[in-house]
Amino acid sequence: MKKCCYLLALLCSLVLASALFSNCSGDDDDSDDSGNPSDDDAADDDTGNVDDDNLNDDATDDDSGDDDTTPPEPPADPGNPGPFGFGEEQMTFHDPSSNKDQPLRVYYPSADGGLTIDDASGPRPLIIFGPGFSAPMNIYFSYGRHLASYGYVVVFRNNYVISHADLATTTSAIIDWVQEQESLPGSLFHGKLDFNRIGASGHSMGGKISLLTAYNDDRVKASATIDPVDMSPLPTPAYPSVTPELMPDIHIPTLLIGSSDGGSCAPVDENYHQYFLYANPPSIEIQILNSGHVTFCDLPDAIISGAALICPTGGGDYEQIRFLARRYVTAFYKVVFEGESGYGYYLTGDGIAQDVADGLVTTDTKP
Repeated sequence: MKKCCYLLALLCSLVLASALFSNCSGDDDDSDDSGNPSDDDAADDDTGNVDDDNLNDDATDDDSGDDDTTPPEPPADPGNPGPFGFGEEQMTFHDPSSNKDQPLRVYYPSADGGLTIDDASGPRPLIIFGPGFSAPMNIYFSYGRHLASYGYVVVFRNNYVISHADLATTTSAIIDWVQEQESLPGSLFHGKLDFNRIGASGHSMGGKISLLTAYNDDRVKASATIDPVDMSPLPTPAYPSVTPELMPDIHIPTLLIGSSDGGSCAPVDENYHQYFLYANPPSIEIQILNSGHVTFCDLPDAIISGAALICPTGGGDYEQIRFLARRYVTAFYKVVFEGESGYGYYLTGDGIAQDVADGLVTTDTKP
């Protein structure tokens, strides 16, 4: 199912680009910002009081909702837990690649202690999350709990087979299975999911598989990956290289988070930046400084530090690194899947500008 729905991709691109870069815009009106009554743009930032909708203005202020001279307050930091409670459930599906029943872990927003998926605001987006090479899914569950607290249903898989092509097939099969379950009365998913909003996320090899799935399966509408690595034993049909070969044919919004010291686990000629170089817009890359490849995992500090001979740690605060990764992934999906442009503050606006100034990250964008 090679990418062919360019119209939808273009629409996603325009929405994301508009939302993400709205924080960087300047004056939104003409040069007649003088209080002249002929200036009736309801979305200006006039210096006079005729149509200047600052709520603190005088009685002539019509309060019709422009941006005045004071920008709106950004949403609460999406690195912190969101407004929803969450539930979790271990489930099983039949994986066609291994031809075996395999485990999945599902996290979801819940208002009743995990009994049901909270869909009070409508059907929920679905995100499939894949682990890194030889890594179990349970070392990424903090991302599932976090995204569920913002209203997302997140399904984690393991690496049931070795072939990268088969793992992409498995990821699509999980989407098939969730869709089948959603149609069944009594299922946890019944009537709760919006299959027009499916995201693919993952770390390391799981990031690569997410993008390979997006290349193959046009149900995937966005991808936020964490330190994706393109390495494979050999560039064969079972282990295709995604960048640069396939990236030009992936037409969805992408977020590429990377470590500053990938070492041999994420070498510079195979790392997140190589994906960004060939990604279609809109795309964002964010390098978290003083981070290593395994510092994104939910592992005890001693284990992360002990892996330094193979995967450098970068010397940063491990919990802060994961906090920042969760912040950016959450903000990305809030903008792309929910149209909440205020979260662009944390991706391309003043929020991430402050992170850059504080020496936490570097970033680049393709609007």
